[in-house]
Amino acid sequence: MSGKEEECRSPLAAAVAGESRDVQRALEVLGQILTGSVTTRATFDGFLHSSFGLHGSDLVCESRWLNAIGHVTAGLALAALIDKFDPPVGTADDEPPTWGSVVIGDERLAPPSMLAAHFEAGQLAPVPVVVRICDSSGFSETSRIQVYTAPDDRSQASRVLDAIMDDADGAKSIFRGRALAASSANGLTLEPIELPAVTRASVIVPDEVWAEIDWPGRPVSAKPLFPR
Repeated sequence: MSGKEEECRSPLAAAVAGESRDVQRALEVLGQILTGSVTTRATFDGFLHSSFGLHGSDLVCESRWLNAIGHVTAGLALAALIDKFDPPVGTADDEPPTWGSVVIGDERLAPPSMLAAHFEAGQLAPVPVVVRICDSSGFSETSRIQVYTAPDDRSQASRVLDAIMDDADGAKSIFRGRALAASSANGLTLEPIELPAVTRASVIVPDEVWAEIDWPGRPVSAKPLFPR
């Protein structure tokens, strides 16, 4: 590249850098058309089309918002399905499929963070479905899990989503029985920790404090109607 070309390119790159991803992609494609160097690029709509033979606007979607913990547990539920059926996996937000990382005790887990997976008919439902999970850096800036299918099969998508969330809230609820340590070093971060083995014998407080703590748990008949 000549010095003059570099000089012209730098202001253009600086101007485009402040635009949204959609604008940048549109300009990139326009430039490829003008120079005759058009290349293909994986997109989520392209993944849907390869899965159903239809574009996203011709499908229906069941969606569920996820909080920080739900994004991890829903990802683990989806990971179990991916491990079981080995479906085609593609982009969820025009970026490479992404797995996250969470450490529970001595175990490191890798739940899907942002990807889409196509399950054939007979795997999760009698009809084909695409399950998509996105984190808060994705297209909506809010974590969510979605199930796409043909318009006539919306009820099947709803059942698949309910089953995934039931597993996420049940067997994959890795935070149950643990405490969460919160920090704000890089935004809100929740780290699961084991509950300390604390009993009454290791907590030194006066007997009257334990009496007050135990009082609400006593039968109503054991409480004096007119305490002194």
